[in-house]
Amino acid sequence: MMNAKEHKVLLSLGSNQGDRRACLLEAIERIDAEIAPLFALSSIYETASWAYEDHDYLNMTLCILSSLDSTDLMKQLLALEKDMGRIRTEGEGYQARPIDIDILLVEDVICDTELLTVPHPRMHQRRFVLEPLVEIAPDWIHEKMERSISELLEQCDDNTAVKFYEKISLHSHRG
Repeated sequence: MMNAKEHKVLLSLGSNQGDRRACLLEAIERIDAEIAPLFALSSIYETASWAYEDHDYLNMTLCILSSLDSTDLMKQLLALEKDMGRIRTEGEGYQARPIDIDILLVEDVICDTELLTVPHPRMHQRRFVLEPLVEIAPDWIHEKMERSISELLEQCDDNTAVKFYEKISLHSHRG
């Protein structure tokens, strides 16, 4: 049972460098062990790089239960990305990465700071985010757009192919 301070948080994970599957599984394991317990996870999907040319991505979404403030949660996720080899450079656009973790939605929270914007401002434009998200939270109502994840997917103009890659279960993600 969730205590009063816990919120459901929807995350997007992606990887297109190295052993992409292993990177996703390590991130899942470490989020669960070090940051917040997993509540649900989607299948893994493969997609072409979005907005730049590079290796294909493996993408998935997670729901975690967190009592952390959204900004503190983001700081922990950024530290995890860095520890897993992610190098962020300013002003260079999209780049290949071993792991990318985004906070998409936080239950009943709207946040707009220099570090974090929740709901994620472009999630509704990205099929690679919405397809896995509809698996775990189809009826979640976007806190700003006031539409369900299913409705956002139906209305998404992104025609990028999102191919099923692998189903992993919540209790067997240790790979």
